[in-house]
Amino acid sequence: MINTVKATEDQEITHLGKAYAIMVEPWVDKEIFTTRSEGVDVNDPDNYNSPWLAQQQRTEELYVFVPEKFHADIAGREGLRVKVCLFLRFTV
Repeated sequence: MINTVKATEDQEITHLGKAYAIMVEPWVDKEIFTTRSEGVDVNDPDNYNSPWLAQQQRTEELYVFVPEKFHADIAGREGLRVKVCLFLRFTV
């Protein structure tokens, strides 16, 4: 049973990684897979006036895109980052 749940989560993470790479950011910077900063508005175009704010913007977009149950995979584990980067490596 536990192996089935883990396999299902791995499949879902793989799907999320592919979808993110295709729909949001095809050339993913590994640095966006970090902890979330408070108060970043993904709709604020002024975020792109600074490299640091642009980085925070991309991280926030990732958190908005990925369901909350996988937020630990963004900063705490390698799962989602590895899936996104592996998908990109095999499609570029």
